[in-house]
Amino acid sequence: MGFRAVALDCLTLFLTGLMGFVYLGVFGLGVLPFSFGALSGLVCGVAMGMRFVRGLAETGEVRVSCRTLSFILLTFGGVLLILIGALLALDVDAKIQFLNFLWPLAFFLYAGRIAVFLRWELKHRLHIMFGYSAYGLLRRIYTMS
Repeated sequence: MGFRAVALDCLTLFLTGLMGFVYLGVFGLGVLPFSFGALSGLVCGVAMGMRFVRGLAETGEVRVSCRTLSFILLTFGGVLLILIGALLALDVDAKIQFLNFLWPLAFFLYAGRIAVFLRWELKHRLHIMFGYSAYGLLRRIYTMS
């Protein structure tokens, strides 16, 4: 039993949008970091979605191996440590500009994936599903009618 990919991504997009509105209300908008964050998030989201869709078009399923999963977790942990170190080393104005880049990146990452997934679902008349392991880790992406 899995969960529909677009539904989970829409929920994350909604929560990221709420976080962004709270951030905008408190700190305001820096146009240049926001633009770079939005553009890079959209490019990364579309690229990630296209990778999954290409695998689904070939076999109907994309399995995530333990090697790939450990690579993703280690990479995410390393990037998180670098971000925390950078945020601790910066002054307040630089932190605001840095966060002005990060939250649109996360928002548009999911927006790009949703657009690619919905376009593929409408074209092939199938649903993209996420299958999770017992520990809550993504193990496979598959299609269902």
